[in-house]
Order: sequence, then C-alpha cells, then structure tokens
Amino acid sequence: MTNCPPKLRGDLSKWLCEINTGVYVGNVSSRVRDALWERVCQNLKNGQATMVFTTAGEQRMDFRTHNTTWEMVDFDGIKLMRRPLPQMEQNQLDLKPGFSKAAQWQAARKAGRTQRGRADYTVIDLETTGLKAASDAIIEYGALRVRDGVPVEELTMLVCGVEKVPAEITALTGLSVSATLLFAGLGTLLFHLITKKKVPAFLGSSFAFLGGYWAIAPNGEPELLPYACVGVACAGLMYAILSGLFKVYGAKKVMRFFPPIVTGPIIICIGMNLSATAINSCSANWGIAAVAIIVVIACNIWGKGMVKIIPILLGVVASYVVGAITGNVDFSKVHEAAWLGLPFKMENTVFSLIGNADTSLIISSIITIMPIALATMIEHIGDVCAISSTVERNYLADPGLHRTLLGDGLATSIAALFGAPANTTYGENTGVLALSRVYDPRVIRIAACLAVLLSFCPKFAALISAMPVATMGGVSMVLYGMISAVGVRNVVENKVDFTSSRNVIIAALIMVLAIGITYSEAGAVRIGSVSLSGLAVAAIVGILLNAVLPGKDYEFGIDEQGDTSVNFKV
Repeated sequence: MTNCPPKLRGDLSKWLCEINTGVYVGNVSSRVRDALWERVCQNLKNGQATMVFTTAGEQRMDFRTHNTTWEMVDFDGIKLMRRPLPQMEQNQLDLKPGFSKAAQWQAARKAGRTQRGRADYTVIDLETTGLKAASDAIIEYGALRVRDGVPVEELTMLVCGVEKVPAEITALTGLSVSATLLFAGLGTLLFHLITKKKVPAFLGSSFAFLGGYWAIAPNGEPELLPYACVGVACAGLMYAILSGLFKVYGAKKVMRFFPPIVTGPIIICIGMNLSATAINSCSANWGIAAVAIIVVIACNIWGKGMVKIIPILLGVVASYVVGAITGNVDFSKVHEAAWLGLPFKMENTVFSLIGNADTSLIISSIITIMPIALATMIEHIGDVCAISSTVERNYLADPGLHRTLLGDGLATSIAALFGAPANTTYGENTGVLALSRVYDPRVIRIAACLAVLLSFCPKFAALISAMPVATMGGVSMVLYGMISAVGVRNVVENKVDFTSSRNVIIAALIMVLAIGITYSEAGAVRIGSVSLSGLAVAAIVGILLNAVLPGKDYEFGIDEQGDTSVNFKV
C-alpha cells in the first residue's frame, strides 16, 4: 500500500500488524477483511493497494487491487498478478499509423522483435500427491527455460519421497497394471515363438517410450493416449526394418561393429544408469529395502533347492510382508478391486480412432515417437549380448539378432495397438537370470502364461500397485548391480587389451557419455525434435570409434571367445 493516510493506518492497525511501511499482515474473518478493504478503497484516494487473501479454491489464494498498474489475469484457471511493462516498452506498443498498411506492419514487426529480444524466462511445473501442504508431497518437478521466444533448456526430475504414489496420480499416465501384465505375457510368448523358443527373455514394459506418451498426452488425457499408441506401434515396426537388414547382410557383417570393447562397457553402463533409480526407491524406507536385499543374498548364497532358485521372489514377498506389518502398505484399493475384469478398455486402444481420427495428430505422434526406437534398438542389442553372456549361449547367431529384433518389435506394436506400454527385452531381467541361474526358456513361458491369467484379476493388479516402493528398490539394487557385473565379466574373460590406447579411448568415452549425459542437467542430447539418451549416444560413439580407429583385431565368427564379448559354450 502507498500514500496511506493516518486515519486509514489507524483502522488497519487495530486488526493487522504493520511489518513494514505500508505492508499489513494478519488473520481476520472474511467479514472484517471485506470491511477493511472497503475502508481502503474509500480513503486511499490516489494511493495504490494490493490485497492477497486465502480462499477455499484449488489455488488457495485470491487478489484485490486498487489504483495499481499491476493487472490480475486468469492463466488457465490460475490467478496471477502481471507486472506492467516499462514505460519505454509501453510506448513501443502504442504504434503510430504510417502512410500505408506496410508502414504499420513494419512498425509492428520492429516492436515485436524488441519484445522477443527481451523474453528470457523459466516455466516451472510441479506434480504432487495432493493439495494438503501438511500431508502431501512433491513427486515430480519440471522446468523449461525460454530465451527469445524459443525453448533452450528443459529439466524434469522425479522425487521419490513417498511410500506410494496415489492411484489418482498414477492414473495420469493412462497405463494400467492389468494391460501391462497381459501384453507383457502375450509379447513374451510371441517373442519366444519367433526366436524358436531358445532365448530366455521376458519382455517387460519399456520406460524409454514414456517421454513419447507424455509428449502427446502430457496429462494422460484418455482421448490423446490412442494417438500416442499409434506412434509407439510405428516405432515397433522400425525393429522389423533393422531385422531385415540383419537377415539380408548376415550377422557377421553387422556384428563386426559390436566387439567386446564396445558391448562390454555398454552392458556396464546399462546397470550403472539404473542404479540411481534403485537408490531413490530404497530411500523411501531403507528398513524395508534392507529386508529385500538380505533375503535375496541369503537365499542366493546359502539357500538350497527351490529357495536357491527363486531368491528374487522370496525377497519381494518377505519385504512386502514386513512393509504390511509395519503399516507401510495401503490395502484399501485391494479391498475395493473386483476379482475378475478385463485388462483394457476399447476406448483406450488405437482401434477407437477408426472413423474419427485426427490425421495431423497421428502424423505428429509418429514423427515424435518413432525416433525413440533408434535408442531402444541399440539397447536391445546390448540386452541380448548381456543375456548371451549370462547364459553362455550365442543367441546373436542362433536364433540370430534378426529374430530377436523382430520379436521385440512386433510385441511392442501389438501392445501399443491395445493401449499397453511398449515392450522390451528389459535389461533388468538379465540380473534375474544371473541370480537365479534358471536359464530354461520354458520357465519364462510359464511366467508369461501366469502374467496373462493374472491380468484378468483387478485385485491382483491392485495388490501389485500397493507394493512399497522400497521393496522394489531393494531388489533392484542387487539386480542392477548384477547387470554391470556381467559387463565387467565380459571384458575380463575376453582379455580385452587395455594397454592399447585405442581400447582405452573407446571404453572411456562410452562410459563417460552414457553416465554423464544421463545424470547431466539436460539428461539427454537433443537434435531438433529427436532426444537421444546417454546410453544411445554412448553406443553410437563407441560403434563409430571402433569402426574408424585403426588396430581392429576382432572378426565375428573367427574367434569364438571374442564374439560379441561372450564366452560361448553351446
């Protein structure tokens, strides 16, 4: 408040505390507040005043102004105070007409350039578990820096500070646990059929495509999710194209670009990039996470018979039970869920677009999401290498990369058509293989059938959703570490010569780029509308350096031990 007369100051001081000249703070009823504001408007004359007070709305505050140049605006349901432009800029907006429309247009363009040249701001967005400051928490924050009217930098970060994200929040993605289970199981069975039932891989959900979903449906809008699924389905078809190249030219010509010095560090980085996720999940409750870790280690080292075969499952169950006993599990959604139900709804599938699709939105989705497949296909090769190393079988040669790529791609496309997340060979499952030492593909297919059956049980989906974050964090800590250990084993067992400057440079750049970019402020390398993960950039750089630098001593099919950095025992 400015130019406050003594009489008005006295009235305000009866009810409010003047913490600074013209600044009054207090907690009064709405009746008193309205009466004081009426007094302000009657007695302030030429002075300026702005009042901020609490309300019961979503924003929980509102504004009133008197004689001020600040303007209250409604920005997408949020009331904000807009600062007036400096006088110089205000004068530039008051365009004087010239002798022609062309003169007016030139003046307007000049003024527009002036305004854009000064535009440098940051937009911040927060996602929370609710609107109660005392009990709810921030679970994600994002920021976008705009300079000269163009976005130049962005940041998004998950905050794992809660035991469990409420269902209404997770529902924003539009992806259900039941649909995920169904098409993870069906995708795995299809993958095994295409790969001659030889590769012990379970296809899980690929989180690499979540950025694509968010780009098309930022708030999980049900009407936009089918369009995002179209883009994911087309991305899956790119796997088929690369599969054809492997089939035509043969693995020998293609795999010369993937020697042990390239695939070994890539596998190491797969586990390292996942490590932060495990730690963040564990930080939700280290006690529960410790139970999972201890049980997995104990069963794997000292267990006998069936106990030694299923250490991961036992670790999850034990940690889950401890979480339930200590009151860290909310079973309310489990009680409410039905025993039987369909895993997906037709309105969430691509087929719902038939007859009323927006062609421009479909094209935009395809252009936005398809480039993501460039990264996931490279990661697929790394995953197959890791599985081959763990199982000690040459899956790159038999059934061949062309079959594994085709199976992964078709599973992704089919899942997307029905509104489920994209599938992937899922590097985390390599850790499961390493720990359990169960390599029989039939076991994987049994698990896939169980996933399909359980997808029709909403109560089971609710039970999975209620699992403490720390439980998966504890299990993941062991699994992700095992992936990196497999990569180290590949390099050691194949006697990669690190006295060679060539090999040192390749390995160094792969590991620095993969880990450094992932944990940098940007989190990815953006080339136009395409965003490449740190692992994708590292793989591309490693492959190019291996092809360009002299001193290559690796040829696929000649040295059995060195092929794809795997010690084969077929």
